[in-house]
Amino acid sequence: VTLVSLADGLLKHFNWDKTAQALKRKNVNPQNPFAGYIYSKAHVYVWNKLRHLEVKPVFQGCTVNRTLRIHNILTANAHEKTFLWTDPATGKEENISIFNYYKRRYNLTLYCPELPVVEMQAPPTKRTFYPMECLHVAGLQRFNHKLDDKQTAEMIKHAVRRPNVRFGDIETAKQKLGHSTDPILKHFGMKISDQSITTKGRLLPAPEIQFANAKHNPGTQGRWDLRGKKFLETNKIPLKSWGVGVFKQGRNDLTLQQVDEFLDLFRKQYAGHGGTIVGRPVIMDIT
Repeated sequence: VTLVSLADGLLKHFNWDKTAQALKRKNVNPQNPFAGYIYSKAHVYVWNKLRHLEVKPVFQGCTVNRTLRIHNILTANAHEKTFLWTDPATGKEENISIFNYYKRRYNLTLYCPELPVVEMQAPPTKRTFYPMECLHVAGLQRFNHKLDDKQTAEMIKHAVRRPNVRFGDIETAKQKLGHSTDPILKHFGMKISDQSITTKGRLLPAPEIQFANAKHNPGTQGRWDLRGKKFLETNKIPLKSWGVGVFKQGRNDLTLQQVDEFLDLFRKQYAGHGGTIVGRPVIMDIT
């Protein structure tokens, strides 16, 4: 996947031009261009997600065959970022933009030159810059950020699969490998059966959980049902001073009645587990 596609997906724009606009720096005073600038929220968010990521340059005529680590995502785009370059045809040194350099050096016209330029980790005397669209994310890297709700759901969906589905994937992959016609296996006289091996297994005993009013053994259900169960030790001090914050979400704002219904259900379930609540909480709108 390209680096710009990853940034585009993080911002959920799915449009390179919109992503480029979102990553642009913001002037402190639009009336005075010399008053300085600040990073946009999108730029800060993307930079926090992509910092120190390993990438590989991939474009027509590229001679770099190794991964590089991101040092910085600039606010300047391919038209704005310039550097000193010696033209091999004339031997003259000139100040050239990233966009013009790729056009003249590699005969490559950048698809979206408005995207920010990416700086790689290197000694100060060898600063290296690449257009965002010319970088591919290296595979098998650790993801050091907290997953959002959608990512967590997708990960669980991918990881929690039934055995018959997993076994079907294995059989499909084996058919694609074509072991029966593989010349290397034939050369060494190896044969791999199309039939799976059946072996004995054992069922480990399920742990038993002790509640204040009952014991529960889930057996092979794979989960514990907490309904009607009381904690072995409940809160020693009743919950007296507490509050509930309601986040404002525009058209989907909760009504006061919905909040009250939630609180009634919460108090009922908490009491059912043996907890003690005294009084109702303070309800606050959070914007």
